[in-house]
Amino acid sequence: MSIALKMIEELEENEALRRRFLKMIIPEIPKEPDVTLTLINAILGKVITKEDLKVTKEDLKEEISSVREEMEREVTSLKGEIASLREEIRALDTRISSLEQRVARIEGQMSLFTKIFIAFNLPILLAVIGILLRLAFW
Repeated sequence: MSIALKMIEELEENEALRRRFLKMIIPEIPKEPDVTLTLINAILGKVITKEDLKVTKEDLKEEISSVREEMEREVTSLKGEIASLREEIRALDTRISSLEQRVARIEGQMSLFTKIFIAFNLPILLAVIGILLRLAFW
């Protein structure tokens, strides 16, 4: 519910408030009360004119323009930050690729080391087993 409707309902329900409101908008009641004319004159003094609306419209246009410029600056700033983050991501991607290549080389070297270890130690191990078997059955 709008404020105006709430105010009207309040005025309808409360006579003292109604009288206070009338005293506020009608500064002095004439001796020959033409209340309608006095009321109209009092209200007309507080009515918004086309000029008031024009000024308000211009103020709103300026405010909207200001907000639009600020938003454009913020968007430009964000675009720069996004570009910077993309560059950092690319650099990290390059470093990760380099690490993956190094790990792959190390895995290959470990595999070769394991094969060489087995190739050299297997004959020695077989010789030791043979000696032990000969000692056990002799």
